[in-house]
Amino acid sequence: MARGVYLDWSDALLLPLPLRLAWGGTVADRILELFSPRLREHYHLREGIDLVWQSAATGSDEDKARCRRLNTRLSRQLKKAEKEGYGDEFFNMVMELLGEVSHAGGAGCTNAVDYASMCYLCYQGFRQGIDPADPSFPDDSYEADQVLYQFARTVYDFALANNPAIDRAAFAHLRLDTSVVPLPRSVLRKAKVTPAGAGKSVLSSDVLVREGKLSPAAPGAVETPRYSINA
Repeated sequence: MARGVYLDWSDALLLPLPLRLAWGGTVADRILELFSPRLREHYHLREGIDLVWQSAATGSDEDKARCRRLNTRLSRQLKKAEKEGYGDEFFNMVMELLGEVSHAGGAGCTNAVDYASMCYLCYQGFRQGIDPADPSFPDDSYEADQVLYQFARTVYDFALANNPAIDRAAFAHLRLDTSVVPLPRSVLRKAKVTPAGAGKSVLSSDVLVREGKLSPAAPGAVETPRYSINA
């Protein structure tokens, strides 16, 4: 059973498969919102989460087959994405959920949450000018690691207690905290590995607009690739 904010596959199985996929889909949705349309759309990650939601709602064999095909397609894009500076964690988060559609063992969702946590650390690091791959980046001591897991636990508890409709709208009120969790200055001073989009915007623009750190994009503005801000 669950201890604290962490959940394992046996906890996941307390949710029926449709709710389990909705739980994982909600967490992945909030993560993808933080990163650029280039990552979400060009590499079909948004399409993958859309398929997870659709499969949760229909349970059809046709949708399961579509999930398997897209999972294969995403796995073939990893090397290309790596050359653009995108880490495997974004793809693995989505692929684990696509796999859960067919395998339904619970671990697909909990694994997806683990990868989502890695993506969230990327977001936190990029906002502060450091890549989590930097040797000076803290591991277990960084508080931001708990933020994503706490959010995932909140979504799980909501699903378990309320048996909501299998629809994004039913989970829309559950929001991930996107505020910066400051890294120690000593870590930032030692940083040698900068984000892959160094010299470019590294966040989702709607996040910065909400926080008053960026003006809304002008009509027709073209977004910078990589981890650029989502306009």
